[in-house]
Amino acid sequence: MQNRYFHFILNLLIFLLIVFQVAACAPLHLPEKTSLPFPDATTQAVVPPKSATPRITPTSGLKVDQEDLRGVEIQLWQPWFGDQESTLMAFIDEFNHLNEWGITVKVRTIGGIDALAQEVQTAWGSSNLPDLVIAYTFQAQNWQKIKPLVQDWQPYLNDAQWGIPPSEQSHFLPGIWQSSMVAGMRWGIPARRDSQFMFVNQSWANELGFSSLPITTEAFRKQACAAASLSQKDPQTKIPLSGGWMLSQDYPTIFGWITAFKGKIVAKDKPTYQFTTNEVKQAFQYLRQLYEDGCTIQFMDINPVDALAERKALFVAASSRDILGFLDAFQLTANNDRWAAFPIPSPDGKANVGIYGMDYILLQSDPKRQLASWLFVKWMIEPENQVRWSEKTLSLPYRAEALDQLKQNQHLPPSFQVVLDQIGDVQAEPALPSWNTVRWMLSDASKQLFAWYFKADQVDNLLKLLETSANDFAK
Repeated sequence: MQNRYFHFILNLLIFLLIVFQVAACAPLHLPEKTSLPFPDATTQAVVPPKSATPRITPTSGLKVDQEDLRGVEIQLWQPWFGDQESTLMAFIDEFNHLNEWGITVKVRTIGGIDALAQEVQTAWGSSNLPDLVIAYTFQAQNWQKIKPLVQDWQPYLNDAQWGIPPSEQSHFLPGIWQSSMVAGMRWGIPARRDSQFMFVNQSWANELGFSSLPITTEAFRKQACAAASLSQKDPQTKIPLSGGWMLSQDYPTIFGWITAFKGKIVAKDKPTYQFTTNEVKQAFQYLRQLYEDGCTIQFMDINPVDALAERKALFVAASSRDILGFLDAFQLTANNDRWAAFPIPSPDGKANVGIYGMDYILLQSDPKRQLASWLFVKWMIEPENQVRWSEKTLSLPYRAEALDQLKQNQHLPPSFQVVLDQIGDVQAEPALPSWNTVRWMLSDASKQLFAWYFKADQVDNLLKLLETSANDFAK
C-alpha cells in the first residue's frame, strides 16, 4: 500500500515537472514590434518646433490709430440741471481721469431742452458746434435737414476693434435700444429713458375700501369716482377741493393712455400718423367719460407730486423720474400716507408702457474726435456704469445684465422696481422729425377733449382733424 502511494506521488511530481518545463519553453504572446528604419547616416531627423497660436488683431474700419487719440478733447452740450447735471458731471470727471487714451470731455450746460435745441440750430453749420449733443432723435433729424452733420453710430458700434461685439449687442433690450433707429440709421445712443406711470395714494384708497391697485380701466374708474364722490367743496365757488384722477394734458400722459389701450399712432409700413384707429378712439372715449362722470379734477397751481401727497387727487400720472420727488414730498407731509406706482390702466389689465427720452447725438468733426466721442459713450453704457447711472438718476436701463442687477438691488425705491418689471412691455414715442411739433398737437387735442363744451360724440371728428393736421405737417 505504501509502495503504491509512493509511486503515485513520484509519478505526480514527474508530471508536474514536465508541465513546468513545457510552459517555460513556450513563447510569450506579446504584440508584434513594428520595425522602424534607422535614419541615414547623412540625414538628421527634423522635428518642427512648436508654434504659439497666432493672435489676430481686429482690423478697424475707422482708420484711427490708438496713438492718435492721445490727448484728444471733445465738447458735449447737455440740457440737464440740478441732480441730473451733477451726476453726469461726476461720470465725466471719472472718465477723464481713468480712460487709457487721455481723452478729455468738456461740458457746456444749456439748461432746458428747448434752449439747447435753439442754441444748436443757431450754431448749425458753423465751427462752434460740439462733438456730442444730448437731445431727442426727432430733433436731430430736423437739424439734419438744414445741413447733414449728424453721424450714424452704426460704424462705431459695429467696428471690429472699437465697437461692441454682436454677442454683447444681443443683450440690449430692443424696446429701448431700437427706439433710436430710423430708416436703418442709428441717430442716437440712449442717454436717458423714462416712462409714464400712474401713482396712487394707497392709504387714502384703503380708507375708501380698496385694497388692490386698479390695473384695469374699470377698476380705475370705480376708485377715481369713489374719491370724487366724497370730495368736499369750496363754500364760495362750490368747486371740489379734491378728486379722483388729476387731469393731465401733457402729451407723455396722453401717449401713455393710448399705449395702454394698445394703440399705435404711427403706421407700421410707412411714416404716417394714425390717430383714427379703434384703440385711439377707445382711449379718448374712456377719458372723456371719466371727465363727464366727475371722476377727474384739475388744478392750475399744484404739481402732481404735491397733489398726491396732500390728498388733492387719489391718482396722478407722472414720469418715472419723479419717483424721487414723490419720496421727498411724502416725507415732508405729516400724514404718514403710503403711495405706490403702477402702469397706466388698460382694458385687459395687461400693461403696455410708453417710453421717451434723449440720446447722445454724434456730430461731424474729424475721425479722431468722432472716435473719442464714441469711446466716451461706449464707456457710459457699459453694464456696470449703466447700473450706477440708473441707481443715481432712475433712468431706465437697456442692457439685460444691468436690468438683472438693478432688480436685485433692494435699496432702490419699490416704485422703481415696479417700473423695471415693465421694461419688457414698452412702446417708444415716435422718432419721426415731425413729432417735434405733432406731440404738441396731441396735447392740444387733449385740451379739447377735456373742455367743458366738448361732447363725447365729437371724439371721431377730433381725431380725424388731429390725424389730418399731423400728416399735413409731416409732408
